[in-house]
Amino acid sequence: MSIHSPLSPQDVPELVQDDSALSSSRSASSGSPPNFAATVSNSTTISISTAFQFEDADLIILSSDSVFFSVHSRTVRAASPVLGQLIDALSASNPWPPSGNGCSSPTGMSSTLSSARTPPDMETLFITPPSPESHPPTPPPQKLEALQGQQNSQPLILPLPEPSDVLNVVLHMLYQLPCTHFLPSITTLHGVLNALQTYNISIHQQSFLSHSLSSLLAPHAPSQPLYTFALAAFANLEGLAVLASRFCLRIPLSDITEQLASLMGPVYMRRLMFLHLGRVEALKRTLAPPPAMHPPTMSDCDISDQKRITRAWALATAYLAWGARADMGETELREVLEPLKTKLECASCQQCLGERIEQLCVDWRAIKDTI
Repeated sequence: MSIHSPLSPQDVPELVQDDSALSSSRSASSGSPPNFAATVSNSTTISISTAFQFEDADLIILSSDSVFFSVHSRTVRAASPVLGQLIDALSASNPWPPSGNGCSSPTGMSSTLSSARTPPDMETLFITPPSPESHPPTPPPQKLEALQGQQNSQPLILPLPEPSDVLNVVLHMLYQLPCTHFLPSITTLHGVLNALQTYNISIHQQSFLSHSLSSLLAPHAPSQPLYTFALAAFANLEGLAVLASRFCLRIPLSDITEQLASLMGPVYMRRLMFLHLGRVEALKRTLAPPPAMHPPTMSDCDISDQKRITRAWALATAYLAWGARADMGETELREVLEPLKTKLECASCQQCLGERIEQLCVDWRAIKDTI
């Protein structure tokens, strides 16, 4: 079975840092991942999820790296109609469907014994009258019920193309269990979002699934802001997108690749571009007004002296406007404008220049820095 995801994490290799992917062990000497237990029998290692090994499980999900997750089919059906159809198809092809899962044989009739399964001595029962010695001993009712229960309670095994680290996070979300302690990588979370879309698992706003995804993706925003913002936009996680957009200010718009733009979609892509361009234009407008002029004095500072300060301010702010960036900080502004004070001998001019610089920093802090 092969299920194709719309956009795989491998499409954005330059921004991927896979540092916590889980892998299943294949030999008795190798160590098992921290959230999986290995059972060794006859030199064969079987990786089983320690979080999902319910005794009453009627469904076993097998990951692409051979890790078993024992879960309840009713929980999987309630979350994903696509997985529900896969379980139905698997139940229809299984000769002994699990009890209590609502599945029956395709014809709705009990199976009959074929001639290949008929014991050789059954023919004599139709020729000679049966005798007590011709039948095997009948098991007691309690043992018969136990045998039937064992026969009808065999769990279905559903193989899926996702690796164990992805399915581990998905199943924790379906069971509404916290999984932040696993610290999944951003590549794993990309695979989780693809799996949720592939299996038609809805991410409703203000739901546990939405909150859990935001909690897992938020730690990656400072180190990989563009990738985090793209995944938040892909999942329509508004709060996370707003958080990640602040860290995206230090990334040039030219760094947005075609794959990231496809993940973001046109709406969030437009909002991020307008954030960058809008802040640059706001900075230029804030830099334009020159310092205020004080009343001229004939002895110390007249109108011509104060005009030299205005020209110096225009040159300094033109330099800042030429290299203006959306993430330009107050320190950079002060490093360019503060040295102008050293060229002034008039105390009133120095005060007016200092007040203008402080007002500039206040106005720049007031400019919105998120989408």
